[in-house]
Amino acid sequence: MSAGAGRGARSAQRNTFGRSRLAALCVVLAVLGILPSASAQQRERITRVAWLAGCWENTRAGGRTTEHWMKPEGGTMLGMSRTTEGDSTIGFELLMISEEEEGLVYTAWPSGQAETSFLVVDVMDSVIAFENPEHDFPQRIIYRLKADGTMEASIEGEVEGEIQGVDIPMRRVECAGGRR
Repeated sequence: MSAGAGRGARSAQRNTFGRSRLAALCVVLAVLGILPSASAQQRERITRVAWLAGCWENTRAGGRTTEHWMKPEGGTMLGMSRTTEGDSTIGFELLMISEEEEGLVYTAWPSGQAETSFLVVDVMDSVIAFENPEHDFPQRIIYRLKADGTMEASIEGEVEGEIQGVDIPMRRVECAGGRR
């Protein structure tokens, strides 16, 4: 064995020893609460979509859809949506974005049906997208904040072998019913 090979082996041993000491130090710091936990890191991610909080509205001939989102707190954002035509409610959803081990999860309870969850596939400062390829329709839910302050909510998926989608332009509105 050459002298250079011996130095390389000792260097590798020192690096392994150094990595194990660093790992042990990280464990101690995490136990003491000095390093941020994984859940704290996820909460930072949910705050990136805090722009979704508030009240949004889409109006069209004869109908209106409103969506209300609470600000991120406790690892969740809670929301609700209602679609009306004339004097009748024709649809509603209870909504939640939550921090889970696998990432942010969007769960919807539409018009009293069973819940369906979608896992985050993209999160940026002005876009959040969720996907559930096993769901009938939609398989993707996307929220996009536009530069002018409006938002586009989109649902997409495959129906009978064809990709279909619906884009719902929404504008921020004052939240109604704000009694103290």
